[in-house]
Order: sequence, then C-alpha cells, then structure tokens
Amino acid sequence: MTHWFILMILGVMLSCHQERVVATIGLDVAKSVEDAEMTGEDATDNTDAGSADALPGDIDELDAGRVTDAGTDYCEGSGPPIFVGDTTEVCSNQLAVTTFRYALCLCDGHTASASVSVDAFDSTQGLFSGPELGGSIGVNGRIQSNAGYSATGSLWVSSSGGITSNLPMSILADLNNQGPMSGQSDLTVGNNAKIGGPVELRDLVVGSTLTVPQSENVNVTGNFSYQSFRREPVQVEPPCDCEPEQLVDIAGYVQYHADNNDNDMAGISKDALDGFTETTTISIDCGRIHFSRIFGNGPLHINVSGRAAIFVSGEVNLPDGFSIALGPDAELDLFIEGHLVSSKRVVVGNPAYPSSTRIYLGGKGSFQLSSNSVISANVYAPEAELVTSGILEVFGSLFLRRLNTSSPVNIHYDKGVLNKGKSCPDNGNTNECESCRDCLNQACIAGQCGNCRNNDDCCSPLFCQQGTCVPFSL
Repeated sequence: MTHWFILMILGVMLSCHQERVVATIGLDVAKSVEDAEMTGEDATDNTDAGSADALPGDIDELDAGRVTDAGTDYCEGSGPPIFVGDTTEVCSNQLAVTTFRYALCLCDGHTASASVSVDAFDSTQGLFSGPELGGSIGVNGRIQSNAGYSATGSLWVSSSGGITSNLPMSILADLNNQGPMSGQSDLTVGNNAKIGGPVELRDLVVGSTLTVPQSENVNVTGNFSYQSFRREPVQVEPPCDCEPEQLVDIAGYVQYHADNNDNDMAGISKDALDGFTETTTISIDCGRIHFSRIFGNGPLHINVSGRAAIFVSGEVNLPDGFSIALGPDAELDLFIEGHLVSSKRVVVGNPAYPSSTRIYLGGKGSFQLSSNSVISANVYAPEAELVTSGILEVFGSLFLRRLNTSSPVNIHYDKGVLNKGKSCPDNGNTNECESCRDCLNQACIAGQCGNCRNNDDCCSPLFCQQGTCVPFSL
C-alpha cells in the first residue's frame, strides 16, 4: 500500500467538527448545488491523498451560495492565465514547462548530510508505481555529499568547485561536472561523464564516454571502466536559471493581479484569509483570486476543482498547518510574494497529478516543512532555503536557492509537467526564438524553433530523440 494512500485513509478516520467556510466560487448554480451536497467522504474519493481531509478538521459541508460565472473565459480554459505589468501575458502552463525541467534545481551549492534520491514517473500514464528514468538534478554551486546521491536522469554541476562525495553516487544518464570529482567513494554513470577537474576516486564506471581535460589527472584506485576516453576541454553551463534576469517575476504577477482579478465576481474579499481564528475552508471552481495576506490560527483548507490562480501580496503564515486539494480536472498556480511559514503539517496537491500544482515563492531567507508534510507539486523558491526536520518525499519538483535536510530526500519527478504547455492558447505566437526556452525547451536553430539535431540543441537536462527534446530514457 503506497504512502499517500495510507495518509488518505488516516485522514478519513479523523473526527469531523464545524469549521468556517470562507467562500466558494462556481461556474454555474447547478454544479454549485451538486458540489455543496458532497460529503467529506465523497470529496475524499475524488481527491485522494491531497485532499483537505488529510489535515485535522474534515469538511462538514460546503456553502451552496456560489457566485456564477466567476473567472469569465479563464474558467473555460481560454485566454492567458496570468499577466505581469500592463502588457505582458503569460500562459502559466508554459511557464511551468520551462521552469521545472529538473526534479531538483539549486541555485547555490549543496551540502548533503543525508541521502538524496531522485527518480521519475509520468502522471499522464498513471500513479507513481516505481522509479522510472528521467529524474535529474541541477546544482549551480558545488556538491559536498556525506551520504548517497542518486538520480535516474542526469546530474549537472556548473561550479568549478565540483563534487566531493564520501559515499557512492549513481547517475543513470549523464554527469556534467565543471570541477573536480573527488572522495574515497564510488561513482557510476550510465551514459556519458564530463569532468572538468582532477579525478580522485576509488571506483569509476562510465557506461559510454568519459571526458576529462588534458591537463587534469585521473586517479582511480579500484574498478575503472568506460567505453571511450576523451581528453578535451569541459564547459558546463549553469543548469538552473538563477540569474536576476532569468527569475520568474513573482512580484510583478502578484502586483498586477492585486487590481486585475475575479474577486468581485466571486464575492471574495482580499482580506478574507487575513486573521482567521478557526479551521477555515475555501473552495474554488475557477478564477484568479488575490489575497492581501494569508494568516490565521487554525488549519486552512483550500479546495480547487477547476482552473485557478491565487496571488498573495504578503506572506503566508499558517502555524496550524494547511492543505491544498486538487480535483482530477483542476490546475492551480499559487504566487506568494513573501514568505511561507508553517510549523505544522502541510499537504499540497495530489500525487496522482503533481504537475497540475505549481507554487511560486518570492520570499528570501528560509522556510521549513514539518516531518510529516506531503508535497505533490512543483515548488519554485529560487531565493529561499528549504529546511526540513525529517524525511522529505516530494511528488513533483523543487527549484530552490538551497536545500537543508538532516534526513533522506526522495523526489519523484512528474514528467507530465513538460507537456503542460500544449494546453495554452496560441495567442499569435511565432516560431522566432533566442534560446530553447522560447521554444518550450525544444530546439532553437538559427532563430527558429524546430526539430533538434543533437542533445546540445535541447534545454538541459533533456535529450534529443527523433527531433524532439525529452527526458532521458532507454
């Protein structure tokens, strides 16, 4: 029985009590009444482990007084989901495609005192049932690993500080490392390995080509094997888009939607979640909703059943924990301009389709997750450090400044996020491009989006297969 299913069963068994229902947003009255008649058990059947029932305080009832037609054409899946400034429109699904290419992307270095394991699955093909190829790690700084490190995709390290590992590392696709590779440990690379500095290892096994600059020594005291060995320069570009001009303009999106939103049609005040004092629920069928701040005492449950975006100008401070539950047809983009703070359990998204939940955090400093949190989402916090006090299991991906953990980290990358852009409106877009990012990670050749010719045409860590850039596979 999987971990998330056990969590769902435990949630259902929790005792119910009355709670505050802030508001609900609906497309039509008939659907509103039907949804309002759902019991907490019915809702659990439709949303599984990511439901609000996973936190103490089940939903006793939903408010039938929904406002009709909130969100206008946004609810029908047409029109640009989000804007920044006065003229720039962005489809949030396309933003997700280019942002979440890696299972784990770190703008700084990574000192790992506990094991890190990354694999993948494709939610469009069903639930996670076991590790698949295609889960990659990108680190713009150096790696100092005092525990095991593994990925079913590639590992990219662009710092000249390279990698130091005291325990075995296993990379099933490519290793691209700008600096040295050292430590009294074993390194296994399933495909190609490029190492820009000296190599000092016990064992080194490379499935295909090993590349090391002419000037760098290679000292392997134990098992040493490869198919071919090249002596040539190594240049590894930063895998994570962390330069100021590359960062997602979270503040811009939030500030624009502070005045351009669906709050009035939905009947939701911008201050509706600022200062609540009891277990609180808000259910959203669709729409773009702005909150000045989210703060309160008591668990908060957000239920999303359609296409929604939430914009928060201040911080999200929920000391009693919160949940975000998505229905099977739901999409949520959550933009928080400030910090995310919660000292108790956080349950976000649904492990059946993590690619449908994207959380963008603009705050600096650190944010902490309790040891029993369940993250089924893609989390973007390029200027923040994630601190965990226990085992961290993620269905989706993490894009962070730094990761600070004392217990194992297990990330199951949902490859389905790379196909999200197909649902975006065309909006008269041309095939003109300056980089692969303008082509949704596909090849940009001579200023035009087109078929890739080799792996270098693709945005990392993707591989070129029959003209298309895709995650690593055999």
